[in-house]
Amino acid sequence: MKTQYLLCTIIFIFISIPSFSQSADDYYAGGTTKFSQGDYQGAISYFDQAIMLNPKMANAFNSRGVAKFYLSQYKAAIADYSKAIQINPQYALAFYNRGNAKLSLDDYKGAETDFTKSLELNPQNSNAYIGRGRAKYYLFDHAGGCVDFQNALNAGNPKAKEYILKHCPK
Repeated sequence: MKTQYLLCTIIFIFISIPSFSQSADDYYAGGTTKFSQGDYQGAISYFDQAIMLNPKMANAFNSRGVAKFYLSQYKAAIADYSKAIQINPQYALAFYNRGNAKLSLDDYKGAETDFTKSLELNPQNSNAYIGRGRAKYYLFDHAGGCVDFQNALNAGNPKAKEYILKHCPK
């Protein structure tokens, strides 16, 4: 009888433990809160926990990459964006974010490729047109860059106007 009672108690404890612990979604939410407070290192710690609990959580990899980007850890950010893309090859935002990180490392061809893929997946992202336009401009495709800046402006992105005024002939 004591053995059955002990066994039932142990089973109850093991069943109860998960209800007291945080889930990957809880840690992800904590990371986004830390990020919104400007605590990028704290956000990374939370996203690390979310990833540890759910290694297939593409948005946690992407968000951790953004936090690393804000800390100027561009190569580490690219690794996280790449993992998010590996998990979800249709993740337009991860392609966009990786393009920005590549721009920061002067990998203009890689940035152009990522922005193009982001636009294939989400043509409404006018910021991706600006990013791709910048990459093209740095690759000396000034006309192609200006077309992308104009596409961004046509999509309603007011930042595009400054790029057009600065880089595109009248």
